[in-house]
Amino acid sequence: MSLAAKMSAIVFLLALFSFLYGYISYEKYDWVAAEKPINVAVHGEYRISFRSQMDAKYELKLETQRAFELNEQKCLLGIKISDTFRCGDKIERLILQWSISEGSNEIAVGRSNDSAFGFWGPTIGKSLYNFQTEKGKDYEIKVQVVNTDPSLAVTNPSLKISIGRSVHKDAVVVSSLAIYLSYILASIAALTWLVGFVYRRWIQKHNKQRQADA
Repeated sequence: MSLAAKMSAIVFLLALFSFLYGYISYEKYDWVAAEKPINVAVHGEYRISFRSQMDAKYELKLETQRAFELNEQKCLLGIKISDTFRCGDKIERLILQWSISEGSNEIAVGRSNDSAFGFWGPTIGKSLYNFQTEKGKDYEIKVQVVNTDPSLAVTNPSLKISIGRSVHKDAVVVSSLAIYLSYILASIAALTWLVGFVYRRWIQKHNKQRQADA
């Protein structure tokens, strides 16, 4: 095997390793640990259990599908909006009381109207609480619908537990960089092989020409 072919094989293996690292480092985690639909039109209690996959912050949030004008739905969920917009009769009526436990230890308690932080895009949601977890430990979230809001029922609300967005963002960046690096390395491997192939053909042609001239 020629030097160029050996170099090409080594670089290709590095590209393969980089791609696998990028893919596995992201896909090995369940970024959404648990999800449960809830009926906000009636009083009820819900329980969600999950096992932490890393020492990291997890986020408890209420997520809804878009069914109203953006600011109106943010008003109904109690999400902070621009001071120039007035909610009118689209005010926060829904109140969820929640608690988070690890084994017999209660970590935190609160209500949905304690928070005004939200997110929006294809869905609109409200961040209820961020809490630190330890890898391998089991956690339980209890949520009770204290005050109902039937108007929000059309948004198909659900409770979602997910690994914190900052951790997720860092993992996406690292995974993407590793995969992009694999593409660059694969291109270098292919170019090295091509240059080596062309060079060998040129040498063979040159040697044949010299033999013919001799």
